[in-house]
Amino acid sequence: MPKVHSEASKKAESIKECLTKATRLYHPDRNSKYDEDWKALCEQISMVANNLYSKDVKGIH
Repeated sequence: MPKVHSEASKKAESIKECLTKATRLYHPDRNSKYDEDWKALCEQISMVANNLYSKDVKGIH
């Protein structure tokens, strides 16, 4: 059974890393020099990544 826990832990860490990277890359403040369409898309991507992070990593529903 410890192996299952280890795999789940690795999966959670991988999800956390991916969502953190997406949030960093697409944060609206980092992309403010681009046009309005791109800034709006970055805001949506950041919002989805933050919601998934809260739900999947922190366990907040």
